[in-house]
Amino acid sequence: MKFIRICAIVSLILLVGCSVNSSTKEYSDETMREAQANVTSYIENNYANIETLTVTEPYEAEMGIMTVDGKANGEAFSVSLDTDLMVAGIAIQSKQFPEKKEECLERICDD
Repeated sequence: MKFIRICAIVSLILLVGCSVNSSTKEYSDETMREAQANVTSYIENNYANIETLTVTEPYEAEMGIMTVDGKANGEAFSVSLDTDLMVAGIAIQSKQFPEKKEECLERICDD
């Protein structure tokens, strides 16, 4: 009987701990604007023929990384940002996504 109680208590502690860590982090307006501006600048400077570009508000992904989703010319992408709000990685979700600019194939173009 003690074993069942101990297992129940341990399970309860684990469940409560998991729910605390899964809460969403809220960012300040300034942080959100800077993150969106950095993502917009990155896409515009590194990809050719961008006609339309929209980005969502940043959110904290499951692994605790700030992420911004968006669409370039109607094609979806997701950008992970580092602690300095700079682009750490991009996941392109379409084969029709605009091509990278030739001068930006081997380096990140800043402007």
